[in-house]
Amino acid sequence: MSGRVPKVLYETDDYIAVNKPEGVVSVAEAGRGGLPELIGPHFPGKLYPVHRLDRGASGVIVFAKSAAAHRHLNGEFDRREVRKTYLAAVDGVPESNRGRINAPLREFGSGRMGVDPKRGKPSSTEWKVAERLEGATLLRVSPTTGRRHQIRVHLYHIGHPVLGDLRYGDKARQERFPRLMLHALSLEFDLPSGERVAVEAPPPTSFEKVVASLRRPKKTGASPHSGNPLAAARDVASTIPVRGEGTRAAGGTGRLVPGGRGARGISRAKPERGFSRNLEKSQKTRTP
Repeated sequence: MSGRVPKVLYETDDYIAVNKPEGVVSVAEAGRGGLPELIGPHFPGKLYPVHRLDRGASGVIVFAKSAAAHRHLNGEFDRREVRKTYLAAVDGVPESNRGRINAPLREFGSGRMGVDPKRGKPSSTEWKVAERLEGATLLRVSPTTGRRHQIRVHLYHIGHPVLGDLRYGDKARQERFPRLMLHALSLEFDLPSGERVAVEAPPPTSFEKVVASLRRPKKTGASPHSGNPLAAARDVASTIPVRGEGTRAAGGTGRLVPGGRGARGISRAKPERGFSRNLEKSQKTRTP
């Protein structure tokens, strides 16, 4: 297993959110290893997994620090109150700029998922074009449900598999890419206090390099966000007014936003030592 230490994006007494590197499993295998072991030097206590990211994906993932916090966030996922946003670089160029995929999913064996209108579980995924590339497209994707491999299977189902996905898509073409081009960009949920927090993670260099290699030659009047996948995604996103911010790390943010259940105001969390640069600054200075 990779020994890369994940960056802490946001932390409270109840939760810790980190930026998972690609190639690392989200939970321990046979009780050992996985992302919790890499987080150990920062937080040696027990971590309760609430959701997972595929091994090949990168980005925001949250762990609870107590059984009570685990139950709280599990309930939000069950009630579909958590907003998840991903970046996905997919094969081909969709004709439209946005869409919704409603296709029931079930497991077909050997870990492979697929669409089954009769026996599958209801599954829904929204997508929106962030940037059109050369023979590929960068999408901003928001799954409403949380089925295994949902984004990957749904995009494959409409003829635009995630690049680098060796399980779904043409293997010969997929092997040309060094990683699964799926990144968990942000996660928005309510704290037990009722305050709502949005945790964001910029795409890693491994993701940005692939996108840059697929980018069309610049033309006059090109998008001001060319070269910045995160900014391109935000360009098509609805903005959320920021009234406070939580603990954050360089290259990622956790911020409190309006709209939480029973929120009575927004308070600031104490920053971690050395976690001083915000996401916007890090993205402006980063080159793909």
